[in-house]
Formats: sequence, C-alpha cells, structure tokens
Amino acid sequence: MMKTKKVLLASVAAMLLLTACGAEKTKIIDLKSLNAPGTVIGAPQDYAAARQVGEYLPNVTMKYFINTADAVAAIESNKIDGFIYDRCNLDYMVQANSKIAVLPDSMGDLDICAATAFENKELMSQLNEFIKNYLDDGTAQDMYERWILSKNHMMPTIEPPENPAKKLKVITSGEVEPMTFYKGNELWGYDIEFTRRFALEYGYEIEFVVMDYSGMPEAIRSGKGDCIIADLFYGEERAEQIWFSEPYIKTQLAVLVNRSRLQ
Repeated sequence: MMKTKKVLLASVAAMLLLTACGAEKTKIIDLKSLNAPGTVIGAPQDYAAARQVGEYLPNVTMKYFINTADAVAAIESNKIDGFIYDRCNLDYMVQANSKIAVLPDSMGDLDICAATAFENKELMSQLNEFIKNYLDDGTAQDMYERWILSKNHMMPTIEPPENPAKKLKVITSGEVEPMTFYKGNELWGYDIEFTRRFALEYGYEIEFVVMDYSGMPEAIRSGKGDCIIADLFYGEERAEQIWFSEPYIKTQLAVLVNRSRLQ
C-alpha cells in the first residue's frame, strides 16, 4: 500500500512538473488555432492595434508588456501563447532568437506613417512628396534591408543642411528597436535615418523630442512638436486627432510564438 502511494505521488509530481514547464501546451497550427479559452496573447502596453485582436481572436485573454524582452521571455517559458506586434519588428526580433517564430498569417494590414497637426499643410505636403520619392528611388528597400532584415546596422552619414530654413521638432519614442532607439546616448534606427534624409531634402534643422506614444497626439496639437516619426501606424481614432501622411512602410499585425509549439 505504501509503495502504491509513493508511485502515485511520484506520478502527480511528474505531472505538475510537466505543467509548470509548459509541456502540456497545445501545438500551434495557424492564427485560428490560438482562438481558444485559456489562450493568453501579449501586446505592448498602450498598443492601439491590440483592439484588432478581439475581431480575430475573441476567445483569448490579453496581457500587456512594457517591453518586448519580457514578452519574449514569457513566450519562451509558455507563460503566454503569443505576442502581437508589427510584422517588420517581429521579423527583426526572430533574427536574434531561434526559439521564437512569426506566424505567416496576420490580423490585418498596418500602415506606418508620419503625422502632423491638421493645419500644417505645407509640412504634410513635403512629407508625402518625400515618401513618394523615397519609395520610388529604392531608398525604402535599401533601408528596410539594412534596418529590418539585418542585425549589422550601419547609419549612413547624412550631413545636416548648411543653411537650414527652419528648425523642425520631430517627436519620436526612442524605445522601438530597430525603428527608433538609443545606441548609447544617440538616437538610432530606421526612423532616425528617415528623418535625417527628410531634413536634408527640405533644409530643416532637426530637434528630436522623445516621449511616450500616449502623449504624442496632444503634443502635436499643442505645438510641442511639428511632426511624429516614431513607428506610428494609422488608426481611425488617432486620425481624428492628428493628420497622417501616406505610409512609408506597409506591414501587418502579426503574432510571435514559441517555435517549439509550431506544427
């Protein structure tokens, strides 16, 4: 009898250990396979696109993260089942970590744009003209390959205009690698290069204003900044507060998962 109890206790302990390690987690076939009670999907804190999750995955529970490193750790330990973000940022993240993968299907398109106040017609016209040219002449593809598809970032030397016509206050976040982040004490990334190229084209002296996304629309409306270039995607609610440019990157809302759970 005592031996039987010990065997039972050992079996229970083994089951608990497997549960704690996440071994009981189901395989992930595609996006739809995540739509089940008990599934936990992570998202960046204050990430407006997280609202789209309810349309595609109405049965999941959401969990919000201040930084992506914590979200990746939660995926690796199976504390969450997936993490939503722009596909371009997720594609960048998987290069450095073989334990994670991005599902091929998505929850819709995302347009990454610059933004201004509604009355700033001249600046918006310049931004849209610049975006069209940068897409047409191959600069966009070159920048995407260097910043998104490669880990060996090289910021080209882009000299400021010799006689700037005006100072331009550009709001950015400094928190989203590889788009806008700090390398030491210097702002770095795709959006920073984009901004410097725009400033050279139109003769602006740039002053970066770093802040959280939640404060950006009001900062534009109150004149604390002239435009936003900060991995900012178009959203209908945001479009009621600020004026969006044409997209300079077209991407999708995708899901990051634990690679070992892929079927």
